[in-house]
Formats: sequence, structure tokens, C-alpha cells
Amino acid sequence: ILAYALAKMKGIAGLSGWRWIFIMEVITGVIAFVAFFFLVGFPEEAHKSWNFLTEQKRDFVLRRVNRDRGDALTEPFSLKAFLKPAADFKLWVFAFMFFCVTTVAY
Repeated sequence: ILAYALAKMKGIAGLSGWRWIFIMEVITGVIAFVAFFFLVGFPEEAHKSWNFLTEQKRDFVLRRVNRDRGDALTEPFSLKAFLKPAADFKLWVFAFMFFCVTTVAY
């Protein structure tokens, strides 16, 4: 729908509609890339917080999150844990069903 609307911008600034699609995609990508460096991480990453939280507030938030769900500290990345769901047969069945349903739409 968005591509259709952008394609209808034909003639604006002397550019064809398809060029507007690529211009908007590039602008979105640049904004996302820049925003990545300014986003505030989880509270335990104090060095990335841009002084968003004071040390006292950060500790308060971590205590509340720990009390609520118990996983305020993220686990280190493990390839084995990341790939473990791939061994689940139900996941592959669901992926195949999704493939079959969406292929018809094209």
C-alpha cells in the first residue's frame, strides 16, 4: 500500500514514482542506522544509557524487573541455545503450513 502511494507521487520534484519508493527506503534506512546508536539499552547496560537513568534509578528498575520476572540480566549468547528450537518438529510443520498459505497469495 505504501509503495502504491509513493508511486503516485509521479512528477513531484521532477522524479518518477518508482524513484520516490527508493528515496524513501534510503531515508528510512539512514534514520534506522543513526537511531541504533542513540537507542537506550536495557538498564544493566549503563554505558549505553546516555545518562538516561541515574545509578539509583537504574538499580530500582533492575530490582523491579527481577521481582516481576526474574530475568533482568540477559544471558550470554549461545549458538546451541539459539539453534535448539530448530530441532522442534512442530516448528517445521508450522513453517511449511505458512509457506503453503502464503505461496498462494503470490
